[in-house]
Parts: sequence; structure tokens; C-alpha cells
Amino acid sequence: MFCINSTPHSLDELRRTIQTHKFAEAENLLVQIFFSIFDEPYLTTFFAELRALLPNAVIIGASTAGEIIGSTIQERGMAASFAAFDHTKLLPFALEKCDSNSGDELGRALNAPSVKGAIIYAEASNGLCEEFLRALYKRCPITLAGSVAADFGTHQNPFLLYGDQLRKAGAVGVAFENPNLILTQEYRLCYKPIGKTLRVTNADGNRLSELDNRPIKEVINSYLGDFTVENLTRFPLLKLDHNRVVARLPLRAYDDACAFGGEFVEGETVRFGMIDSEAICNTKTAWNLIENKEAEAVWVFSSHARKAFLGRTLETEFAALNTSLPQCGFFGCGEIFSGTAHSYLLNLSTVALSISEGAPHSKIVRETAAANLIDRSPAKALARYVNALSEELETSNDRLLTLAAGGRTQLLDDLTGLPERSGFIEALARYGEPIIALININNFHDINSLYGYKTGDRLLRELSELLKTLLPCGCELFRIGGDVFVILNRRSSISDFRRTMESLQRQVAETVFLDCAFAAYTVNVTIAIAAGAWQILLRAETALNRARKHNLSVVVAAEDNDHHIAQNLFLANTIRQAILVSPICVMPYFQPIARTFDSKIVKYEALMRLMDENGAVHTPESFLPLAKKSRLYPDLTRIMFQNALQIFARKDEEITLNLAAEDMQESKTMTYIYDLLLRFDNPKRVTLEITESEMIQDYGKVMECLLAFKQLGVKIAIDDFGSGYSNFAYLIQFQADYIKIDGSIVQAIDKNEKARHTLAAIVDFAKRLGIETIAEFISNKELAQKTKEIGVDFWQGYYIGKPAAM
Repeated sequence: MFCINSTPHSLDELRRTIQTHKFAEAENLLVQIFFSIFDEPYLTTFFAELRALLPNAVIIGASTAGEIIGSTIQERGMAASFAAFDHTKLLPFALEKCDSNSGDELGRALNAPSVKGAIIYAEASNGLCEEFLRALYKRCPITLAGSVAADFGTHQNPFLLYGDQLRKAGAVGVAFENPNLILTQEYRLCYKPIGKTLRVTNADGNRLSELDNRPIKEVINSYLGDFTVENLTRFPLLKLDHNRVVARLPLRAYDDACAFGGEFVEGETVRFGMIDSEAICNTKTAWNLIENKEAEAVWVFSSHARKAFLGRTLETEFAALNTSLPQCGFFGCGEIFSGTAHSYLLNLSTVALSISEGAPHSKIVRETAAANLIDRSPAKALARYVNALSEELETSNDRLLTLAAGGRTQLLDDLTGLPERSGFIEALARYGEPIIALININNFHDINSLYGYKTGDRLLRELSELLKTLLPCGCELFRIGGDVFVILNRRSSISDFRRTMESLQRQVAETVFLDCAFAAYTVNVTIAIAAGAWQILLRAETALNRARKHNLSVVVAAEDNDHHIAQNLFLANTIRQAILVSPICVMPYFQPIARTFDSKIVKYEALMRLMDENGAVHTPESFLPLAKKSRLYPDLTRIMFQNALQIFARKDEEITLNLAAEDMQESKTMTYIYDLLLRFDNPKRVTLEITESEMIQDYGKVMECLLAFKQLGVKIAIDDFGSGYSNFAYLIQFQADYIKIDGSIVQAIDKNEKARHTLAAIVDFAKRLGIETIAEFISNKELAQKTKEIGVDFWQGYYIGKPAAM
């Protein structure tokens, strides 16, 4: 099974995804489209094109209240999940109605031992979806997952997608027929009951009229104040349904009743519920799906009301699933779930379904990964911290709402009485083309270390009072943290403002501080100036670091530095988008490798490229250092391997993939790669090329993983052989099949006799060990001929071919 998710913004993007991965050739392809776009003509055209591109695929989907892609929430867009199955038959279905009769009929059709589960998307305005699921599960007790479609507050009917048809009623879905299929399902509610137990005394299906023999509105008014659906949304009713706590979300109010997103039975008991945000963010107890070590993809279905209440806090919950797997889903109006003996229509929950076609896995590599996960599990204190942070965010949101309503927050620093960072951000928004000066005390930590924090605090107070007296007309002063002050100016030119700041810097240097405690203590400050609204604080901070490095007093952010920052920000965003939203933007380019004895191209080396939103392709030296500093590099490696192996699954030549030292010491990455190779049609066609081998720290751990790879038939190559002092030891330790001779040696052999002797010695040594050699940087016919004469087995370089997409 191969699964990839994307967010197509246009038909051209959709075509590229399909063509890149050759999905049109897949025999058992499931395409799921989740969309919070409600332009019906556009959708009709889009889905007609999709059907034309993939006439043999099973295509289903639903409208949403937002999409989930990776661990990221997306709104007003589209998410596409492509899953190509190797051993599973897909059984699509579309129903005109969503009721008990339809459920019974579908159950009869699917009731076979080899059918393991189904994904269902339904329209549930008739209130009979729960009856539908109950009848289906009774007739065919399989794993059920999916969601009720949503309309994102458009007050239109939600859409269901089947093939290229947009439907406004019934249900669509697909069943999976494969006796070895592994489906694992889990749901999270994270609501805790509050208040007294109430008994349902009058209910008809999903319409609830009385609790404890009192009208529903009277009960709610007594607990929550004025009756509104919104009030009850924040405090839904919780009940026990076949030993599972489920929530019931209010949908609409009537004169004498309230309709909920699920049924009530007279005589059962309910309690009001309150969200437990700490439990939602506690990844230690989040999901058990990660224990399904065979999982190949995860689909997630969550409640639109859960998102409305928690917002992007939910991304923590999604990230805790397993971000190394393809993960996609959406927010709907009811989550479909099946337990060991019952089906459920849930509200306010998140349901996750993992799927695997049942491939075996390596015990050695898996145990390492499991230990790694346990070691990295966050402690309870972290969960409490995230919960506290959520409360702070809510407080910040309240302040922003106050601002939107015309109020102002004068948020002052307790020590100096100056407005703090949030006040600076608020003021910055009022300036069209601001100029700022960032002021930092040199060696301030020495004051705290030598004389204590009270003395340091006194210095900050005295400096702030001085800066107030020196503040130019039309400027505002802020303390944005520690020993950093900022002046916000709206009137001067940069040249005038710089002269003013140079004068201020001199006056500060001439002032005696802490006069009662010390005979004479003077302070030097460094000042960085930046202009323009774009990333002004970041640019000033970068200029401040440059000033410290070169011992300058006053500096202005340079335009070339601005360009560097802008490029870094652009690339960082491109990397994140590629990882979380569009993995196809991590593009393998392939450089051919030819045999020397007949010049035939027999293998290709996969080289990573990154495509940005403008279609420009970036080489690794421009983005890998940034990815490593941002801790995003392991994700790029995993996507690169997945995309490259997917392309070569349909080719005859061998493929070489690079493994850096940090890849080999990352258990999660090695486990992921091992699983990909297990599913590859012939691992003997794969070579792993070890780069930066001298940086390996834990040889035992690395060798254990490489041994597991070699047991699959994978070959090992050592890169840049001849450039490091310990390379010969690696040949023995890594049981190398190939060595790639360093390009600096190869390029010098036609001019340097020592280089030629070195190359001949390496080739002779390799042959004695039964290792084949690859000469890189073969740039012309003469180099090719000379390396062939010396005995090199393979050529690689521009003379053979440049790296290119396939």
C-alpha cells in the first residue's frame, strides 16, 4: 500500500500529483477528497477533471468544516488523499437514503468474511444516521469509520462526492476486502462530567424534551443561564452508550425540545460535560494507534464543534498520532465509530483509523523505535504547561477582541513602567512605515552575576528613566524583554534617526549609574535600526547580532541582510508546507550511473530537491542547513525516500539513496525507511549510500540497523571514499558493497600523478575485498577513459548525465 496526501489548489496541481506518482496506472486506487469550498460549478468542473484523469479509481469525499492534513488544520480549501492498495479489493457504494433500511441493505451486500471494514460519509439532516449505522453493523459487524458531512456555516446542504457526482443526501463510502487487512480504530472525547445526574424522561430519537420531568429549556436555564444552543455547545450532555462515554451536541432548538447529534432513550441518565483541554494536549496518554506498528496510513475525523471551541490547540492532538505516517481527514458533524460489539455516531470527538495491508516488520529496528518513542514522551508537567499556555492564548485573544472593539490594552512592565512587547506590537500596527531602534545593554549578564539581580533590576530602572528623557519627539519607548528596549519612531528619515541614536548612545555612555552603590558605573549600549513594516523586529535583531560580532555601536539593517532573511523565511515556510501539506514538493532528481565495461546506465542516484510555490526548484545546499536548524530534516528524509521508491517501483534499474550520519542515528527515520524497503518490490535493487560517516557516534546502533537492511538484500555504499583518514575501517564495519571515490581525486588524475596512483591503490584494495568502485565527477570523455583503464567499475558525472526529474 502506498498513500500520499496533498492540498491541490488548482487542476494543474492535481494533474502534477497524479502524473508524478503515476496513479493512473494503479489498479486499486482510493481517492478521498475533503473540501470546504462550496462553489458548486467549480467543484463540478474539478471533479469531472479528476474522474477523467483517474477513470478506474474509487473516488469518494465530503464537504467539511475544515481539513486536517498531517497535524495541520486547513480551512476554505481542499485536501486529497491518494491510497494505492496492493492486495485489497475496493468495494464502493452510494446510497440515496441514510436510514435503517439502507443500512440493512448495505450490510447484506458487504457481509463476507474477507470484508474487514468500511469508510462512510453521510448526510444526516433526517436524524436517522444512527439507525442506519445500527442496522448496517447488526447485519455486517465490521470496522466502521467516517463522518457526517459539514457545510462550514454556509447554511446550504452539505455535499457528498461519489465519482464525479455531487450528492446532497444519503451516504457514500468504500469497503475493504482483504482477509489480511489490519484496521485499528480509536476515539478521544476528553470531556469530563460536571453537575448532578439527570434522567431522560421525554425523548423521541434525537429530540430531547424533558430531563427529570422538567422541560429541557427550564433545566438548561437553571444551570447555564439563558437557553441557547451556543451555551449548550460549550457544555454538552454526556451519556453512557454501551459502556462508552459519548457526547451529544445540540443542533437546533424548538419551542418544546432540542435536537441533538444523536439519539436519547427514555430512562437513561446524562450529565453536563466540560472540555478537558489538558487531557487533549497530553500526548503521553493520547493515542494507542502508534502501537499498530504495521500502520501505513491514518485517516482522522473530528468534530466541527471541537474545532470551534479549541481551535489550533487540536493540532497538538493530531501531532500525537504519528506524524511519520500519511495522515489526512476533516471536521464534520458526527464521527462514525465501531467498537467490539456496537456502532456509534459520536459528537465532539476525534476518531482515527489506521490501515495496513499486513506486511511483516523487523523486530530489531522496531524495538529501537519503540524505545525512542518512550524516551521522548512528554512528562505530565509539559501537559500542564500546554494547558496553561492555552489559557494565556485565550487571554491574548480576549485582548485582541477588546482592541477590535475599539479599546486599548496599556500592558505595562512591572519593573520599569514601560509598555511591554505586546504593547509594542499593538503600537507597531498603527504605524504605516515605522522605524525602530533596538537598544541592548552590553554585558548586562555580568551585572547580574557579580552583583545580583536586584542590582541589575535597579540598573534597568535607571536606564529606562534616562531613555525617557532622551526620547526624541514623536517616538515611543518600550521594554520588550530582559535588557532590551526599543524606540518606535514615525517621523524621521533613517539618516536623521541614526544621528539621533548615535547621540543617544554617547549620552548613555557618559552617564553614571548605580551611584549610591558604586563609585562610578557606566553603561555601553548597542543600537540596531530597521525600517519598514516587513519583519522589522527580526531584521533589527539580526542587525544587533551583527553589531555585537563586529563590536559596532550603532548599525542599520542592510538590504542584503533583509534579502537573506526573506529568503530564509520563504524557504522555511516552503519546507513546512512540503512536510505538512504537499509532500510532492520534496522532489527526487535522479543522476544516472553507468557500467564502465559497456557504458550502459544501470542505476540512478536519487538527489533531493525542493520545489516552492512558484515552481522554482532548490538544491540541498540552499535549504538543508535551514531544515537541520529547524529540526525538520528527518521529515524531509522520510518523504524523500517514500517519493523516490514510489517512482522506482515501476522501473527496472537500481536506485541509490543517501543516508547521512544523523539519519542513521534517528531511530524513527531508520524504522520508517526499513518499512518502506519491506514493501518495495525488490530491495536488492536498492543501495544505501552512507554520507558523513565520520560523524557517526553510536556505531553499535547504526551497525544493528544496517545489518537489518542487508538481510533484506539492500546494498551499502560509502560516499566520498579517500577524503577521510578512517575510510578503510568503514569498509569492514559497514560491509560495504560499493565505494564512491571522492571527486577531488578523480578530477585530478589527468594532471596529478599522485592522484592517479591514489585512485589505482583504492581500486586495487577494493577489488581484493570484493567491493565495486564508482568514480564520481566524470565530466568528460578523457576522464571516463582513464578511470576505465585504472579498473573503476562505474561512472557518475555530467558526462554520463545530469540530475533530472523522472
